[in-house]
Amino acid sequence: MTVQVNLLPESYRKARQHEKWFRRGVAVWVTFMAVELCVGLVLHYRTGEKRDLLAAIDQTRNATQSLKEELKEARHQASLIKKNIVLAKQLRATHRWSRLLASLAQAAPDGIVLSSIATDPPKWSRVRQQVGFAKKTKDKRVETDAEPPPIKGTILSGYAADHEVLSQFLSALHASELFDAVDLQRMRRDQLREQEAVAFALRGSW
Repeated sequence: MTVQVNLLPESYRKARQHEKWFRRGVAVWVTFMAVELCVGLVLHYRTGEKRDLLAAIDQTRNATQSLKEELKEARHQASLIKKNIVLAKQLRATHRWSRLLASLAQAAPDGIVLSSIATDPPKWSRVRQQVGFAKKTKDKRVETDAEPPPIKGTILSGYAADHEVLSQFLSALHASELFDAVDLQRMRRDQLREQEAVAFALRGSW
């Protein structure tokens, strides 16, 4: 039988035991601090990523807002351009008719009175046309915009003092080259302001 005998003084044993517990406490504290440092580093990294993500979101939002403003301005400019194009077309058409009327006035000799100038066909504005029932809808009619028929010519109606004046007017129209062809559609004896006259209708085609 072996008997273990501790010959160290009691104060020394207590000091050794206290040092042992102190080392254990220091080890636990160091471990805790290391874990806390790791957690702090991870949180700092995640926080940095979140800040970068929020900054990217703000930058994207600002870019989107700027793009919306640019698109709004572009739409406004496109609307102005479209209105200007429509106005230019209307002015061009008006100027063409003005030039046509001026040329007719120059070609008409004394003794010619124009009572009406109409397009051929007379109704050439855009009309809506029903095309019947659609296959994909029930009890609904589908309306489409039919293309307006092109203007093929102009019909001039009026009065001439006599047949010779009417012949001069036809010759002047042929010489003016306003139309590709000029046809006499109607001619009859009539009265204008209680005077004998020749009522006529001409068709100038392009």
